Amino acid sequence: MGNPTNNVRILLTINYYAGWFKNGAMVSFPASLRSHVAALEEYGSIKIAATYEPDEGFKYLESGFSNNFSSVLHPEVWEKITHVKTAKGY
Repeated sequence: MGNPTNNVRILLTINYYAGWFKNGAMVSFPASLRSHVAALEEYGSIKIAATYEPDEGFKYLESGFSNNFSSVLHPEVWEKITHVKTAKGY
């Protein structure tokens, strides 16, 4: 849907991966959104591999993007998804 106003709106896209895929992608959010992300995780019974940065100086337009969709195990990501039950039992 287009934006019919003069107000800037943020477009947020998130890629979903199965827990067993172990992709190293992390999403950066300002710290003030931590409770909102937690609510989304609880509502959707999902785990978002997120990092949080201080609100002051956070520039979402300068967020990094990686098109590396390979399955790579990074310890910090594995800690966030280790509780996820998968069909293969990993």
